[in-house]
Amino acid sequence: MPRKPKRPKLPNLPHLRPVLSRHGKWYVYVQRHGSGKAYRITAEYRTEPLAFIEQYKDAVAQIERMPVSTPSKDVETLSGLYSAFKNSSEWRQYADSTQKSKAGRLDNIIAEHGWKRWAQLTREKCLMLRDSWSEQNGAQQANKKLTELSSVLTWAIDREMTPTQWRNPCHDIKPLPRANKDGFRTWTIDEMTQYKAHHALGTMPRLAFSILFYTGAAAIDAYKMGWQNVHRDTSGDDRVIYRRQKTSIEVNIPLDSELSDVLKTTDLGDMVWLKTSHGTPFKSAKAFSQWFTKTVKQAGLPHGKPPIGLSAHGLRKAGATVMANNGVSDKEMMAFFGWNKSDQARTYTAKADNAKLASSAGRQLKI
Repeated sequence: MPRKPKRPKLPNLPHLRPVLSRHGKWYVYVQRHGSGKAYRITAEYRTEPLAFIEQYKDAVAQIERMPVSTPSKDVETLSGLYSAFKNSSEWRQYADSTQKSKAGRLDNIIAEHGWKRWAQLTREKCLMLRDSWSEQNGAQQANKKLTELSSVLTWAIDREMTPTQWRNPCHDIKPLPRANKDGFRTWTIDEMTQYKAHHALGTMPRLAFSILFYTGAAAIDAYKMGWQNVHRDTSGDDRVIYRRQKTSIEVNIPLDSELSDVLKTTDLGDMVWLKTSHGTPFKSAKAFSQWFTKTVKQAGLPHGKPPIGLSAHGLRKAGATVMANNGVSDKEMMAFFGWNKSDQARTYTAKADNAKLASSAGRQLKI
C-alpha cells in the first residue's frame, strides 16, 4: 500500500487549507473558516514562495469581498429557499437518515452560495458548480450535490415560487461518470466461506454476517433487529418483519433456518440481537459498519473503502446476486429487499440473464 504523501510545509497564514485528494496529491486552498468558496493556490511555497504569497493575497481579497452566508428568510436567496424547503411537508416525509444525508450536502452548498439569488442560476453556472464539486470531492459527490440542488429548485417550481417560464437549470445536466461504476464490492462464495470459517458459530461477527445475508437488511436496519421483529404466522412459521428506514416499506420474510440456528447458539443482546464487546447496542449504523469492516480484516479478507474492501452492504449485494442466479424474479426480490423500484432488482436479474444467454449461445458455437 503506497505511503500517504507528506503534508506540505506552509507559512502561518489565516485561511490556508491543505487538502489531500483521492489521488494522493496535496492541494492548497484559501477558504474562510473552512467552509464556503475555496480558491486554489497553484504555486508551491517551498519552490515559489513569492508567487505563492501573491496568489494567497489575491485569494484573500476575493473571500473578503464575498458576503458571509447566514440563514435568511428571503426566499429569493438560496438560503431562504432552503429554509422554506426544510419547513415543508415534503421535507418531513423523508426518513431521518435521508434528511441527514440531504441536509449534509445542502448545508455545504448553502454555506458557499446561500446569499445568491437562485432565479439567476443558469445551466452554465450549474455546470461550473458541478465541476468544482467534482474537483474537490469526486464525481459521485458532485452528482449527489447537483441532485439535491435540483430537488429544492423543483420544489420551488411546484409551489409556483419561480418567475414565469423559468426552468430548472439542473435538469438537462448529465451526471458525471462514476470512477467505480459497480459501487460496493459484492462478496463471492469463497469470501463468504472464508469469513464463516474464521468466525465460528456463537460469535457476534457470525451473527452479524447471518443477519445481513439471510435477511437482506441494510446496515441501518440490521443493527437494530431483535426478537420484536420475529412473528409467527398462521402456519406456525417464524417470520422476520421490519420496516426499511430508507424506503419506509414493510418487509415480511421467512426466518431462515441457518439464521435461526445462529440465534440459538449466540449470547444475544437484551433489546437487540447485536451488541458491542461491552455488551451494549451499537450507537449507529456507521459504528456497526465500521466494526463489521474490522471483522472482515480479522478474517484475512480485503478490507477498507470500496471498491477494494468488503463491507456490510456488499453482503446485501451478494444475497441479491445469489437470488438472481437462482431465477428469482424482479418482484420477488423487490419484496424481499424492500426496494421500491424494479430497476434495483433488474440490475441483478439482467446480469444473471445475460450469463445464461451467453452460456446458451456458447453451446451453439460449433463448426
